[in-house]
Amino acid sequence: MPLRTRPRPVWGRTELGRLVIVVCIVATMLSVALVALKFGMRDRAEARASLPGPVVSTPAPLPNGAKPEVSTTPTASSTPLPGPAQRPAQRPAKAPTAPTDPASFGVLVNKDRALNPTSYVPKDLTKVNGEEIRSDAGAALRQLIKAADKAGHQLTLRSGYRSAAYQQQLHERYAAEDGEAEADRKSARPGHSEHQTGLGADVTSSDHPELDQDFGSTAAGKWMAQHATEYGFIVRFPQGKESVTGYMWEPWHLRYLGKDLAADFVASGAATLEEYYGVD
Repeated sequence: MPLRTRPRPVWGRTELGRLVIVVCIVATMLSVALVALKFGMRDRAEARASLPGPVVSTPAPLPNGAKPEVSTTPTASSTPLPGPAQRPAQRPAKAPTAPTDPASFGVLVNKDRALNPTSYVPKDLTKVNGEEIRSDAGAALRQLIKAADKAGHQLTLRSGYRSAAYQQQLHERYAAEDGEAEADRKSARPGHSEHQTGLGADVTSSDHPELDQDFGSTAAGKWMAQHATEYGFIVRFPQGKESVTGYMWEPWHLRYLGKDLAADFVASGAATLEEYYGVD
């Protein structure tokens, strides 16, 4: 039997009308979506624009040949580098080595470190106020005494160089009076004395000539402690350092190092030569 072909449907007015309505609805929805998307993007852009940000101003044009000025005033976001007076002292990574030459201005002599030879005698002794002392130390001491006089303090050298023999007699006298332990607190044994180097100086004032700790509380004693390093001296046995130096506080005892070494000593922050050289 021959196959029958199914007749094609014929669109009527009703179907076409429905199709037109669907197309219009879809087009309207797409238009609404596009409008909403457009307004949403504009709102986000306006929100970002309203956030605070860096203000960049355009500089006014400079006259021909003029150069822009550079401000040296630090701003809140910049930290100025410290100047020479502000910079902390730069110390070497390793403490300097203590000289062993008895003629060196920096020689370290104490209870544990003897002079070599123990009978050492300086060759360049001079006299200040009738007392012997190394010539460089004597010249510096005269300047110190002169400066003190201008400040209203009359300083006087009471004791300078002492030989090993004299130091022996002095220590024995103290031991006889106060016992060995007390003698060792205030007097060095021969070969271990700062005075034997010719660089030690016992200095007091006309108002307080005694070699005692009360001198440290006088105006002259305070002035000397404050200004001694300007002339190359340090107070060798400071207060509170007996456990380091082995000797009691002697505000009258100066030790000459020379201006350069004394300045470096101050910059190091050390209070004693033992601490400066890093020795026990």
